[in-house]
Amino acid sequence: MDQINYNLYLNVSGIIKFLKKVIQV
Repeated sequence: MDQINYNLYLNVSGIIKFLKKVIQV
């Protein structure tokens, strides 16, 4: 369960970083 939650956290943080990049451009 912890591993799944950790993977979800990484995916969400990665998506947020990607969206911030797109918005800044």
